[in-house]
Amino acid sequence: MLDHIKVFVQATYRGLNAYAYGKYVISPEPTFLGKSTEGVDYGFRSLDPCARTFRKMVNVRIIREDELAAVPGFSSIDDLNSRQALAEHLRTDLTAFATMYGRNFRLSQSLQDRFAGTQDTYSWPAFKQLIAGLDTAPPPAMTHNQLMNQFILENMKEFFMTTSWDVLPAQKAQGLNEVTIELGHFSPKRASNDSDQAIAVVFGGGHPIKLAEGRDYWREILPSGGTSAFARFLQLRGVNGYPDKPPRQLQDELCKTVVEYRYGFKWRAYGLIQVQPDGTVIPLPPQFGGGPAMFLYYLNNRGNPTVFGPGGGVDYAPSYGPRPTTVNYYITRGGTIMPLAYAFNIFLKYVDETISYSPDELVKDVNNWRIPIPPTPPPDTGTAPDWGGVDG
Repeated sequence: MLDHIKVFVQATYRGLNAYAYGKYVISPEPTFLGKSTEGVDYGFRSLDPCARTFRKMVNVRIIREDELAAVPGFSSIDDLNSRQALAEHLRTDLTAFATMYGRNFRLSQSLQDRFAGTQDTYSWPAFKQLIAGLDTAPPPAMTHNQLMNQFILENMKEFFMTTSWDVLPAQKAQGLNEVTIELGHFSPKRASNDSDQAIAVVFGGGHPIKLAEGRDYWREILPSGGTSAFARFLQLRGVNGYPDKPPRQLQDELCKTVVEYRYGFKWRAYGLIQVQPDGTVIPLPPQFGGGPAMFLYYLNNRGNPTVFGPGGGVDYAPSYGPRPTTVNYYITRGGTIMPLAYAFNIFLKYVDETISYSPDELVKDVNNWRIPIPPTPPPDTGTAPDWGGVDG
């Protein structure tokens, strides 16, 4: 997939040269060797374009000739290796970008709070003094990960599903009011007393783990009282401030959630008998079917001489669990819905290139990116033919 495009520009006029650089980010990503910057569908089940692709030129800057001369490995903007060296050199700007955003974010908040007072006008000297007074205290100390996450999360709070951001405040507010965060479709596990009892026996106290809507996950999060849906989403997910972890790790944790836990175990009842009316005892083969209800029946009848013969009993062992089931969150506006992770990518790509690379000049093998959907593994039903499996 094509993560982004690095754009280099050289303009020449009467012997004078000017240079510029920018990064064209795309989410969701298109195929690397495709003919379009339309992202492919979210599930990678086909190469059809998705419903919405966000594209924007970011980190644009003008580069002077003396700056180019100081770049290690750079000789000419016409040379691929030189452009790769320049791109690597400019990656250090990502740290500075996040740092300056954090500083300016703090100042803009201070300005907003200061001008929320009752004074309507200021003289020019008073205005300069006010601005200077706001920039005296050092910004709070934050790690590089926190600075990057601050940029991403604060912009996500104000993102209204478009990269055309030069709009009037009223239009922006209306757009944010239409954005929701929604959980993808899933079928909650049905309550089953037999299943719960069986799981508690096999896995011990505290199982099965029960997750509840409105406490552990939320199907739909709406904007409220001037607070955007994403800002409320962060509050509900327990994200306060800016986590000190890599942005891609935060993205993975935030953009999906656990909605249930599944368990599996294998069991068998052996040494079974059937007592005839005349007292004759008929041995029965091992039993391992019938699900949790049958498992509980045999378990509760251990020691019953009409069910088990001498030496008979029930064996059981955990197979898997608790196994979390995760579901993606989606960001929506009107009829447009897309995974939250792809909207997150737009701002992540401003400040992070941890899984990106400069493409080489060789044609890539199509099989490197056309990855088939992995099949759902079947439940573990035990390794022996006389064991039964319970899954739930």
